[in-house]
Amino acid sequence: MPDRTKRSRCASWVVSDRLPASPRDPRFVATVAGVLSVAALYVYAATTDVLTTATVSFVLLTVLLPTTAAYWLARRLF
Repeated sequence: MPDRTKRSRCASWVVSDRLPASPRDPRFVATVAGVLSVAALYVYAATTDVLTTATVSFVLLTVLLPTTAAYWLARRLF
């Protein structure tokens, strides 16, 4: 019978054990930047008619670059 007292670590990168409680937490800052980037993406997609490969690449960079930059910046500053 498996030991259920130990926690599984297979999905530790998906669900965090603790939620960021402080706005100075780098993960919190990165999450906010990601949400704002996705919102900007939806506004951009709603205002344009054509979606090309270049547009998709631009959209992915629009979401990933600010999120990554905000995480590293917050990690260095806080």
